[in-house]
Amino acid sequence: MTFEPAPEVTILVPDLRAPTVGAAVRMRELLAPHAVEIVGPDFGGGVCALYRNAGPFVRVPTRRLYRWPEFAWESRKLDRAVCGRGVMAVKAYLNTVPVALRLQAQGRARAAVFLDEWDGATLEGLSTLRRVTRFLRHAAHPLDHVYHPFAERRIREASLVLSTTSDLQRRFGGHVIAMGIDTERFRPRPSEETASLREELGLAGKKVIGFGGVVRPHKGVELILEALARLQRPDAVLLVIGPITEHLKALMDDPRQAGRIRVAGAPLNDPEGINAAISARMPDYLDVADCVALPLADTALARSQMPIKVFEAMAMAKPIIASAVGDLPRVLGDAAWIVPSGDADALAAALARVFDNPDSARERGQRARLRCVERYSKTVCGAEIRRLMGLA
Repeated sequence: MTFEPAPEVTILVPDLRAPTVGAAVRMRELLAPHAVEIVGPDFGGGVCALYRNAGPFVRVPTRRLYRWPEFAWESRKLDRAVCGRGVMAVKAYLNTVPVALRLQAQGRARAAVFLDEWDGATLEGLSTLRRVTRFLRHAAHPLDHVYHPFAERRIREASLVLSTTSDLQRRFGGHVIAMGIDTERFRPRPSEETASLREELGLAGKKVIGFGGVVRPHKGVELILEALARLQRPDAVLLVIGPITEHLKALMDDPRQAGRIRVAGAPLNDPEGINAAISARMPDYLDVADCVALPLADTALARSQMPIKVFEAMAMAKPIIASAVGDLPRVLGDAAWIVPSGDADALAAALARVFDNPDSARERGQRARLRCVERYSKTVCGAEIRRLMGLA
């Protein structure tokens, strides 16, 4: 009989159904070899299909957590499920940060908060009247965005705050960390393997721009398509490697984008596990791309993010074109082409340079991989996070 070691750290997520579970899974990998459990509410839908096989997870049945007044006692089930002497609240929700702080106040666990984006950005720019109106409309739902500010005000009470960007650090204090990449898993593939997958995807002979991840409005996918239209190169296409969101579906259905966009993915919660299988082969799919484009829009949400796909593309030695938003210029340094946000002409010009100068593009991609291995590998970043958590 084998015995699992008692968890040293509990990672608390706001909703096991949501793709944000991925941040917890990656954090658990970075904290290895220490024993880590991932705990979250189960609203009846189980674990997000993208990460269902990345368990184990501690599922806490809390079907009425989403409403007042049931939230008051349903959230206490999460308290009781935590076993680690350290508890890390992922994202600023009322069922993450306050739970961790309650356990800290009781002396049961040291509270840490991990932020990978500014959740409160959804309220940014709203007038006072619109904020009040939205709050009144959603006041009965404690997990709605209107309650983010209440959780955010308490973040600095935690013993440790970890965030992925300097924008988040300025807002909430603490330390900036990188979600390091396994640079052995993410590395260039043999050319014959890449050629075979290109053939399978119908991309043989094409110039491929890769975009990995979940397509959301601020990610700049529309700008890539606009740049392709200006390039007027029928051999150039965008390959999206990730789930089909409503936003991506609208782009795919747009007749103006016919022939410019290919997708390796299925609807977000596909029951067949297609997205999970593609995610498991992400290095293979990324290697199909001639370059990777990350033209984030200059919004409050985008400035608070550091897409994990940046590090994956770096590790794959891909030529990278990114917008001058947030920490992207700092992370990429001279190992990428940095263009102004929202500038389709500048993006098109950078794409042309990559396509027309393959040797120069290849050299810059190698520079990106070296920078990733030295600064953003799982080994380097994991050691720093474990030190901050007191686990080194």
